[in-house]
Amino acid sequence: MIKRQLYAVLAGLLFISFNLNAVAAGFTTVADWNETAVRKVLHTFAYGGFATDAQIQLWAQMPAEQAIEEMLSFNPVNPKLSPNEDYSVAHGYSLTSLQDFWSSADANNPVRQDQRLLYGLLYTNDQGEKVQADPFLKQTWVQAATTRGINPFLHRVGFYLTNYHMALSISKTRPLLMRDFYDRTIIALQQGYDLIDVLAGGAMSAAAAVAYGHQGNYYVNPIKYFSGNDDFAREFHQLFFRIQGTTEDQDYHENTTIEHTAWALTGMLLDYSNPAGSSFEFDWAAAPINFSDHTYINGAGQTAEVFNYSLHHHDNLEILHTSISGLTAQEKIYNLARVAGYHPESLDNIPVTIIDYFADDNLNEEKITTIRTAWRAQEPKLLLEFLRSYAISTTFHREDTYKYRSAFDRNLLVHNFNTIDNQESFARGELPTAQMLKEGADVFQPAHDVFGGQTGLQAANNPNIFKEAYQRNVQQVGYLGRTNNEDFPPLPVAWQKDWSKLIPKNAGNQYDIKSVADWLWQRFISDGGKHLTIQEQAQIYSLLATGADYGYLVDAYLVPGSGADQAYSSEQLQQSPYIDLINYLSNQSMQLESTDAAERREANRRVGMAINFITVTPFMFAMEGK
Repeated sequence: MIKRQLYAVLAGLLFISFNLNAVAAGFTTVADWNETAVRKVLHTFAYGGFATDAQIQLWAQMPAEQAIEEMLSFNPVNPKLSPNEDYSVAHGYSLTSLQDFWSSADANNPVRQDQRLLYGLLYTNDQGEKVQADPFLKQTWVQAATTRGINPFLHRVGFYLTNYHMALSISKTRPLLMRDFYDRTIIALQQGYDLIDVLAGGAMSAAAAVAYGHQGNYYVNPIKYFSGNDDFAREFHQLFFRIQGTTEDQDYHENTTIEHTAWALTGMLLDYSNPAGSSFEFDWAAAPINFSDHTYINGAGQTAEVFNYSLHHHDNLEILHTSISGLTAQEKIYNLARVAGYHPESLDNIPVTIIDYFADDNLNEEKITTIRTAWRAQEPKLLLEFLRSYAISTTFHREDTYKYRSAFDRNLLVHNFNTIDNQESFARGELPTAQMLKEGADVFQPAHDVFGGQTGLQAANNPNIFKEAYQRNVQQVGYLGRTNNEDFPPLPVAWQKDWSKLIPKNAGNQYDIKSVADWLWQRFISDGGKHLTIQEQAQIYSLLATGADYGYLVDAYLVPGSGADQAYSSEQLQQSPYIDLINYLSNQSMQLESTDAAERREANRRVGMAINFITVTPFMFAMEGK
């Protein structure tokens, strides 16, 4: 425990020395920095985060440059963004540490006893054999992104890099290698390495070598003979560094740059020593790669030899019109990455790819030019400083910015905002993993293989995704609206929903319907009330005040027989008697702190119903920049 805590602290200290200017050249800081702007940053870059309302107000009152340094960091612990609530905080620096802790018998482990096996690296099948478990690593990542005390921004960026930018599939790598790939990526971020070095680390990983098959590449130096494939040689440039070769002679790109990169990727054979203790040989691959000539003991107890130094191409190689040196693949990959990261195509394409993923599906020529200018000026190429600068810029906070949410982003955002604290999260043990999978979003299994996971635009154009989200909210109301452990199905741990911990009272010390509705809308939608029109108000007020659909209220009190499913236009609702009913509802109070347990439970149930409605409005599926 002490060692892990010390590691987390050291990782944070290592990063401090790299904390340079918050605003990169090329971006202009937004003038109207306010609460809504703060929330938009958190929605976009941190799955909403877990900051308190009071902290959000403090950030809104600070200069944007000061606030963003507190909001977004790659430290494994950021208590202002993600307040500490249990001992998970000591393990958020890696999935390895989180898996070890959440699957352990540690007295401080907050995971329910019956669910701890879901976080292990291995499971035992019916024949008593041990095998690495894909679902358990996926479960661990989702839990990391939704647990207070763990920095959600760090894991959001780590997820982008490993599931989109350097996309690898767990089905091709196996969990141990995927975990190593992910951990090395986020630890490099924590230690302040620039993006070029982070990408180089991914390129020399055991996971990439297995996924693309270049672990079998070799070069016989005395006779100048190469054997292997050029799959990753091409993707190193095209995917990792976004160099398509369109700015130079295609023959040179294919037959010199790509071919010689394949030669550089020789001598990357893995050890197969069974580090996790699996019963199956396909799980025996070990990480990281040892790039020297060496021997190891394999999973069957046999001695094996590896000639990674001898079978690597030793001489310099011309790649991207540059002589790339190095006596091992590790050295050549590092040196090549430093060249590739400054290639004109890479400088143009990488920053646009990043912003397109995180924040804007409506990039025009003006915004693209600004983004590229900022990235070129960013030295060293620190992803953190680039994202911070963009997050408080006029390039992000503008009317024509909008971002469609993937099933990952929307479900994690909804889950985080609907969960009050870690006690609830671990007591319920209900993560959005299964729902995301129904909507085509599978952690560490990118929908487009090496081209990355589901995008927001693809989610927006897929009617099945909305159908799945809508059906979940309608048919499984308990997912968002569950109030205690006795709701079906019963849970083994006592727990009760208590929205009074978060929802503020009005000046009269009451939970009036209008204030609660405004707070919920801002929490989940974060548009300053821009889209909370009379139509949304009618439905939310009705659910909070009565637990019934607004149409049923009209049937019961205003126009009997009008039809509960009738859709009311904004013009209709502005007229009497509809507006009178809406105003009446808005002034009612909720019994979130009633001394009667049944009343409290009903009040919390109604909040859940309102959230059900809010989270299937169009504004939950996309976010505007302003």
